[in-house]
Amino acid sequence: MGAKEHIRRETYQGYLVPGKRYRVTKAFLDTGKTVHRPGETWTYLGYSIHGFADATAIYTRSSNGVEAGFGIDWNNETDNVLEHLRDYVEPVEP
Repeated sequence: MGAKEHIRRETYQGYLVPGKRYRVTKAFLDTGKTVHRPGETWTYLGYSIHGFADATAIYTRSSNGVEAGFGIDWNNETDNVLEHLRDYVEPVEP
């Protein structure tokens, strides 16, 4: 996952809470050009800000235990996923 010591394990924008599960409800493209499709679920672990790229990296753990991170660009011209996060992911009730 990279520099784990730089991951902020705190609530992200008052919405993503470390240790909680989330489901993608609307498809979005991350900075690595990976499409995150509706139905995809993961546990939020934390985030880090990459100021040089105006992106935020969201760190997750999949249902099979694999930890990964993906970047979301603040300056995406078609969708600003980070500003409208609630439109793209929702909490999964236990």
